[in-house]
Amino acid sequence: MITIFKTGDFDYSDVDPSLKKPVRYSIDNLMEVASRTSKINVTNEHESDVVSEMSNFIVKDGLLMADEPNNLDLKGMGFSPVFNFDLIEHEDYYEPTNIKMTEIGFTEKPRTHIVYNSIT
Repeated sequence: MITIFKTGDFDYSDVDPSLKKPVRYSIDNLMEVASRTSKINVTNEHESDVVSEMSNFIVKDGLLMADEPNNLDLKGMGFSPVFNFDLIEHEDYYEPTNIKMTEIGFTEKPRTHIVYNSIT
């Protein structure tokens, strides 16, 4: 199994300046994603080039995990899932609801900073 995403607060103001608060992903959000996702495409840097697939999503220790994709050299790379969701606004954060994962980007700069086989 390989880690795809973790719980916590994530700043998306670089993607959407109207999001002035972090989006808080809970264990329930990750469990919803795992239960709704059977198989998903892995794309190269979020482009249309599909480089692999991932399946068998679970949540363990606050982490969204899946079977390791075949034929990818993970050294210095990570995974950046794309989620579609509605937001509920709270005082200090947004809460995602109706969450669905649409793809996973294979990238050198994942938002969660999980880079495999890396020294830093």
